[in-house]
Amino acid sequence: MRKGDELYFSPEYKFTDLNLDDKENLLIMFNDRVYGFYLNPAKELCEKKHAFAAGVICSSTIDFLAKIKYSNPTSRTNSKANFITWLTENIPSFSKQNAEKFYGNFRSGLIHGGKIDECGQFSFDFDELIKTISNKKDIMIVNPEILLKAIIDYFEKYIKYLKNDTEFKKFNDFLKKYFKEEIEYVSTS
Repeated sequence: MRKGDELYFSPEYKFTDLNLDDKENLLIMFNDRVYGFYLNPAKELCEKKHAFAAGVICSSTIDFLAKIKYSNPTSRTNSKANFITWLTENIPSFSKQNAEKFYGNFRSGLIHGGKIDECGQFSFDFDELIKTISNKKDIMIVNPEILLKAIIDYFEKYIKYLKNDTEFKKFNDFLKKYFKEEIEYVSTS
């Protein structure tokens, strides 16, 4: 995000504030990034009953968190495999089959086509995370409010998990590679 001449890592912190060697500060900044760019906007959209937009942000959040959790900073990664693994390991409502369907129809449909494929839908009308209705084929309906709660639950645990030195090192290595261009850009400005 850019404000004036400054490139921001999160709503509150600039990339020039980023010190990858300061674990405590980095985790505060990362928390601000995830809540500020993803989770809080998704919450606001849920409160205003904008299911589609909230679901889009939830999908993007999962993509980002899966990339961080499962990517190897020294090799090319498989985004689809990371996304599906993240869903099945971190949100119990997602079987492998449902996770694959969510990735293909929701995540990829939204990112590449601007719509959910195979009549998939986001809806607040059901009390479960995933509802399947049958019409000539099974149609997946996802409640973005429940999905968001599950993402937040994961993220709160993940922040605590990153306090472990080994996990923090992997996380730090990922950030160095993932944000390399931004870090180089602000260091030369």
